[in-house]
Amino acid sequence: MNRKLLVLLTTFALFGACKHDAERGEGFGGQEIRIRYEVNQPGEVSRSGVTTISEGDVVHLYIAERDEEEAPVLPAQEDFNKMQCSADGSLRFEDGGSHPYPENPIDLYAYYQKEMTEQAADVTAIPVQVYADQSAEGDEWRSDFLYAVAANGYRNQQEPITMTFKHQFSRVKFTITTDTPSELDLSALSAVEIQNLVMDGKFNLQTGQLTLGTTEEMVTAGIPEVLEEGVTAIVLPQTIAEGMAAFCFRVGEEEFVYEAPEGGVVFEAGKQYNYEICLNHYAGLSQKEILVNMTMENWNEVEMGTIMISKGEEATVALEDVVEGVTITKADLHFGNAVVSDVPVADGKMKFVFPRLVEDEVLTLKQACFYTAGGESFNYYFNDKQLIGNGADVLSLPAPKIGDSWGEGVVFVVGEVTDYDAETGMLTTDTEGVKAYKGRMIAAKKLGVVKWTMSGTQEGYKNLIGMSDSLDGDANLQKLEAFIASTGESVEDYPIYDALQVLDGWYVPSICEMFHILTNQEILNAAFVVKGGDSLDKRNENYTSSTEYAFYVDGRETEVKSTCVVGQMTTGKNKVAPGDKAGFTVVARIVKAF
Repeated sequence: MNRKLLVLLTTFALFGACKHDAERGEGFGGQEIRIRYEVNQPGEVSRSGVTTISEGDVVHLYIAERDEEEAPVLPAQEDFNKMQCSADGSLRFEDGGSHPYPENPIDLYAYYQKEMTEQAADVTAIPVQVYADQSAEGDEWRSDFLYAVAANGYRNQQEPITMTFKHQFSRVKFTITTDTPSELDLSALSAVEIQNLVMDGKFNLQTGQLTLGTTEEMVTAGIPEVLEEGVTAIVLPQTIAEGMAAFCFRVGEEEFVYEAPEGGVVFEAGKQYNYEICLNHYAGLSQKEILVNMTMENWNEVEMGTIMISKGEEATVALEDVVEGVTITKADLHFGNAVVSDVPVADGKMKFVFPRLVEDEVLTLKQACFYTAGGESFNYYFNDKQLIGNGADVLSLPAPKIGDSWGEGVVFVVGEVTDYDAETGMLTTDTEGVKAYKGRMIAAKKLGVVKWTMSGTQEGYKNLIGMSDSLDGDANLQKLEAFIASTGESVEDYPIYDALQVLDGWYVPSICEMFHILTNQEILNAAFVVKGGDSLDKRNENYTSSTEYAFYVDGRETEVKSTCVVGQMTTGKNKVAPGDKAGFTVVARIVKAF
């Protein structure tokens, strides 16, 4: 079977175009199929039963072609495709190539286990295992095995196919308490084990059935810092026979062993078993007891991700108004939550599979990252640019100008800042080539009226921090972060900067950035009105900067516990005034480089 699959990928989604093999002839048809693979946020796992795909992980995908719409066919080895997660969280075919699928009906099979990177020699007997040691944080999820299948003979003319990954193993959760805390200190719990388990097996890709192996061992679960969160582990579906040791709990030097009751301890695929365990040791007696209550729930109800297959078509989008001297070779396109990555650009045109799930759907482009022949890159923001995907779409990329809506804010600097002109109150910039697409934006809304430091006790109040950069407030922020680390203080002691912790990339402007912003007050205020923001009012408000200022009397430094404050228009010029870091509340207008 000669196959081909072209894939464009995103942080949250994978998009691919399946084309027909040219050997089948031009008259065979030209309808494409798109594959979209959605996963949870990469790199995050939790004890709530969520597995995600992170950098370097491999997803195994088989697409089997049928000659007729009959029973599902078993995937052949040449149907195998391996996808790997990259640093940005996107999934890509590991060989980087394209692999063509014809119009015949197809069945899809996919599976994932974190450390399973090699292709199975036999798709009817894929080797699987769980790890004995699941005690460290994250170890549990090395054992989770996810499986998805769409075996219905789908043709590409049909509606989208959805493949939902489901757990094929069992999860066990222990909630451990005691009624005799004076005799049994659960903070000394050192081990929780599930014993007499088969640890390996063979998984049949077509039937979804697991055949147990022969290796027996015990699984050691991880004990969280907060015991109330529960102790969890993943095991293969099986039964621990009646009378055999099933669970072992070690508290200090004491050991509690629970034997499987009549009917044994049963673990079914895709189920979570919640065990309430009460361990007791009675005062003055050697008597110990284990009280057990178990409930079961469907673990499969947690959707790990989906593969969606739907109609698609290759779109061509022309780029125009590109700054002279900038040659764009590649782009990443952000459509809401979907990102189409590594789109090639040749002769000023982008060609990619249009990522829509509904025929004739119009997509809104929010942002794009463009890569140049010189190895540089720049982000470009659009005001909800709509693309139709009919081959006539055009993206205009002129350099931004002051007052443009840009990302989450408004442009106040265009180009790379090189200096400051005190006469005009303007920053000097370089706008050659790709630098024309660089600049800085200001938030449309003010951060609020806040204090620089919490009180007069912080080291940053009593001493200069070293935030002396007058051109770049981000450099001052880095100085503050280093200062806080060196003094052992907390960023919470510096309210303005504490508010920035949840605002990635934003910072308090430097003194010259603030001068430049107020010099362009009229242009920016007009833009703020459009964005529903707060106008600048330098006659009645004092705006803090991040640049520290030491004051002198008769040549001697008097106060170092101050920052530059801009505002208080009196003679038509922006005025610098001292701002006491502790006692002075000022308006903060935060900015961000792009």
